[in-house]
Amino acid sequence: LFIKNKQKQNANCHHPLLCQTDFLFKQISNPPTTMMKASLSHLMMCIIAPLLMMMMMLHPCEAALRGAARTVQGTPPQKIIINDDLAHQRNINHDRSLVTDPNPSSHHDARALQNTVADGTINIAGIFDTAAFDWGHDIFEAVVAFLNDPADGWHDEIFDAGQFNIHFEIANSGCDPSQAAEAYWDLRTKWQGDIDAIVGCRCSGASNMVSTFSGLEDIPQISMSSTSASFTENGNDYPLFSRTVSPDNESGQVGAMVGMLRGLGWNQVQIVTTDKQFSKDLANRFRSLWEQDGEGTAYQATSITLIDDPDDADEEVVDPQSVQQVLKSLPGRDSEQNSRVILLLAHDEHASQIIEMADKDSLVREDAIWVAPQAWAARVIPRYIPQRPSAHPGYLGLTPYRNKNYHFNDFLNRFNDYHARRGGPRWTSSPDYAVETMVDAIVAMVKAIAAARADMSSPSSGSAIMEKLVEVKFIDGVSGPVSFTANGDRENPRFSILNLRRYHDSEWDIVGNVQVRSSGDIAFEIDEDSLCFPGSGCGVIPADSDS
Repeated sequence: LFIKNKQKQNANCHHPLLCQTDFLFKQISNPPTTMMKASLSHLMMCIIAPLLMMMMMLHPCEAALRGAARTVQGTPPQKIIINDDLAHQRNINHDRSLVTDPNPSSHHDARALQNTVADGTINIAGIFDTAAFDWGHDIFEAVVAFLNDPADGWHDEIFDAGQFNIHFEIANSGCDPSQAAEAYWDLRTKWQGDIDAIVGCRCSGASNMVSTFSGLEDIPQISMSSTSASFTENGNDYPLFSRTVSPDNESGQVGAMVGMLRGLGWNQVQIVTTDKQFSKDLANRFRSLWEQDGEGTAYQATSITLIDDPDDADEEVVDPQSVQQVLKSLPGRDSEQNSRVILLLAHDEHASQIIEMADKDSLVREDAIWVAPQAWAARVIPRYIPQRPSAHPGYLGLTPYRNKNYHFNDFLNRFNDYHARRGGPRWTSSPDYAVETMVDAIVAMVKAIAAARADMSSPSSGSAIMEKLVEVKFIDGVSGPVSFTANGDRENPRFSILNLRRYHDSEWDIVGNVQVRSSGDIAFEIDEDSLCFPGSGCGVIPADSDS
């Protein structure tokens, strides 16, 4: 309180401790739901550790976290452009088996160049959920090795600004803010604060916590999968945050989901969520956009409760009784609000449990169509789900665009050669969309750092790096063409439409694409003949309800 009062009295903010404290207090005064579950020791760490850290800092006020304001641009009304001319279908392989180096070093030099300039080192911290992204270490190691080679033909233009030696270190943030804070602090201590940039986290809550810490130290951050719209809409609070995915609003996944369902001719849906804040926020944004023109109707059930896993205190599982109550409350066929289209907004580990219980106890109609956000599309696969009488499970979902062009295949071949030399198996495709967005996140950040240094900007200036990052554009991204909005979001995001057509399939099939353009228009294309749903079979799009 003394610091806050002192800050109000000192408008010029001559001391970095004073100019950097207000945002920290704001975060603690309005903590995310998941942070409320943190232990007292973690909360003390979130308060005292940054204060001690800031007292040792010499950054000027203009380098503080709140120093760089961003403009949040409005989104024009949407127009859906239908295009049935889908070029061809593509499959996603889900072989996640990897072989890890039996003797990994604690600090990776990734084959450093022989002749680097004295100040040419770039230290990248990878902070993400290493259990969910169990391929993350292999991807990081390979990408850094490729970038450190100035003559391998892969983004060699980075060295036009001079020679750089990229180092990396990885820490496990889980999907938990308190664990993410510990991961950041451990790497900062290990590197004595010499971190140039952060790639991560997987989940938005963890990214929010890391951004709070790293922003205080003027360190830019780029995420491969954190989609919370708050990073964009509260951009002044996150001036050093960026991502290679789009936000969960009308400019990103929500707009794409509405475009996909409208493109299929559906206007009536039922919404099921868990009590995670991510799930409820996504539902509110979807429903607002879905119903804004009066054409769409949605029934939203109460949220399914998550409880502590009795076998693992650090994990949560769905409450079976809550699943029963929520799914049985969905309007039946005789109701005007009935719909076979169920939008299940949940993380993959919870979605698989909910659907399994629904199938086992016949809690939803047999011709139900489960619609998946990118959180569980292509991640929930049939071996976890009992068979139903229908030959088709009826899963439809969205993921960030699954690129399969020359640039993707070129990286895949390079990775397989690199991985095989170290005893790892060859991939026929990437196991998750976040592989591609992680690769492009690392590349984009290194390009920005190199550009900032070449422009004689201070290498330690996060704002200078962010200015360069939003200017980064490259068409040869592994996840497709990469560019950023002024807010640091993925520009003109494109999504793949996926359909799980048979219970015994091991992968979801790509059956179409949808793109949210900066103009607000939505471009939609679908291969109707490839779609399969329970009740109607393949090649026929069923009605959304019995009304």
